[in-house]
This record gives sequence, C-alpha cells and structure tokens, in this order.
Amino acid sequence: MSKKCGFLLGALIGGTAAAVTALLFAPKSGKELREDLAKEAGRYKEQLSEYGEIALAKGAEFTEVAKASTQDIRINLQEQASHLKEQVSKHTENLKDQFNETVDKVKENFSKQKEESAEVVAELAEDVKEKAQDVKEEAKKEAK
Repeated sequence: MSKKCGFLLGALIGGTAAAVTALLFAPKSGKELREDLAKEAGRYKEQLSEYGEIALAKGAEFTEVAKASTQDIRINLQEQASHLKEQVSKHTENLKDQFNETVDKVKENFSKQKEESAEVVAELAEDVKEKAQDVKEEAKKEAK
C-alpha cells in the first residue's frame, strides 16, 4: 500500500510539473496562460480530492477489517480460556479423587498395622507374663 501511494504521489507531482512546464513554454498570451493554469490547477485539485476520498474509504475499510479481526480474536481467546478452565477443573477433580483414595488407603493400612501391632504387643505381653510366672515358679523351687 505504501509503495502504491508513493507511486501515485510521484505521478501526481510529476504530472503537475510537466503540465506547468508545458504551459509556461507554450506560445500563449498571459491571460490564456493564466486560464490554462487555472484549469490545470482545478483538474489536479479534483484528482487530489478523489484520492483523498479513496484514502478515507480505504481507511474506513481497514478500520472495519481490524475491528472484525479483533472481535474474532477476542471470541477465540474466550473460547480457549473457557476450554482451558474446564480442563483444569476436570484434572483438579481427578487429582482430588485420587488424593482422597490415597488418603483412605493410607488410613486403612495404618489401621491394619495398628491392629496387628496391638495383637503382637498383646502376645508379647502374654509371653512376658508366662515367662515371669515360669521364672517366679523356678525361683520358688530353688528357694525351697
């Protein structure tokens, strides 16, 4: 777009310079020369006005395209954010469930180990009592 505008501006300036040069070197009277210059100036003024209108129309068109693109990008980002939020929520729920299952298994294993330890301690206590009884009885036998 910049190259196109640069070319058009160069063509306009070159055309103006050529027209002015042609009019200045043409064998005409001063009045005719001024009329021709005024006509050429009017023609170039109209061309500039048309180019200005074209530039405004293109600017408005680019603005609309930019607005539409921005809206599309915003909607796309919102959809992606919503999708990501759903995925994170799902994974969080799964991790929560897995954590709770692990905690329950640890509690269950701990309870089993506690019961088994209590049984072992009870058995050891019984053995100690029996051994103490045996020692007591032997001590009585030896004391007699």
